[in-house]
Amino acid sequence: MFANGAVTAAFARAFGEMARRGAGQSEAQLSTTGYPLTDEGPHVTMVCRPTWGVGAHCGSFVWSGTEPSEGGIIQQFSLRGFATAFDNPANPSDTFRTDTAAFLNPGGRNQHFLIAPPEGVSQAGFASNVRAFGNQYGAEGGVAVPGYRIFVGPNSNSAAAYPLLRSGGALPSVWNAPAMRYWERRP
Repeated sequence: MFANGAVTAAFARAFGEMARRGAGQSEAQLSTTGYPLTDEGPHVTMVCRPTWGVGAHCGSFVWSGTEPSEGGIIQQFSLRGFATAFDNPANPSDTFRTDTAAFLNPGGRNQHFLIAPPEGVSQAGFASNVRAFGNQYGAEGGVAVPGYRIFVGPNSNSAAAYPLLRSGGALPSVWNAPAMRYWERRP
């Protein structure tokens, strides 16, 4: 009888891990950044959180410090649904505020991915490049965004990924984050 219980528990654990990770993704791909960090930054972090609707929603942050804090945020790139330009922190949307809360509360279902600079680029240079490309996204005279398409992109996930990709950063594998890699396929 004990053996049957052990087998059942093993199956339950394996099934739970597979469901949590998603098909084809390893534990390492879903691991989140541990805090405190060893240096003060500036850092570039992609934060992905669950939503009530279509899956994970991601935003990108340039920040300083060793642990997330509101005062450490240098710039935040969050896009609300059906928008084509990043939110203005002077007049934040609910999405902007929810992304900020996910940044300030790592762990649980909020995933934090520290994005490393590409080889040969300093951490400060990478953060500066991310800010420059982020400020061009959907801005007048900047990068034109051809509308908003929730599942195929561009969308909020691809917007958060855009400055990271253009700056040479690598994107994390995030299960159920539709169209995150949209800009990889575009010039």
